[in-house]
Amino acid sequence: MNHKVLIGLGSSLGFRDRNLRFAHYLLDAEPSLSIIRSSRVYHSVPLGEEAESIFHNQCLILATNLSPNDLLAVLKSIEVRAGRVRSRRWADRILDLDILLYDTMIVDNAELSIPHKGLLFRSFVIQPAQEIAGDWIIPTIGSTIKELKVPVPRCW
Repeated sequence: MNHKVLIGLGSSLGFRDRNLRFAHYLLDAEPSLSIIRSSRVYHSVPLGEEAESIFHNQCLILATNLSPNDLLAVLKSIEVRAGRVRSRRWADRILDLDILLYDTMIVDNAELSIPHKGLLFRSFVIQPAQEIAGDWIIPTIGSTIKELKVPVPRCW
């Protein structure tokens, strides 16, 4: 497993911490993945108008031999296994898994954007990423994750 990947996890429905632990279990059960490091869980208010619940967010560092698109397929299948049903954008969800960084690769196609477009602007992504991957370089801007400014969270 020669690639290092930073992923973001989020949950705003049901037993949110249990949903994150279930994602850990399913990720760890994948033979093509290995969890290297995990951040603590952060709480955040929803971004969109559709979501109403507090999100629980976390980042993981994974090792894998999968390509970015194959990894995306695995993450989407784990979301479905956890009970995610895609409805409206920004809606509450049982589980959301996003590839934030994949080594120093840049990908921008219809299915996938790496680095993830929200990495630079969302406190609920930046804080857990800084905790476990602060020295990682964001290839599109040439700065480390720890150099990112954490935006002030939005209030209700």
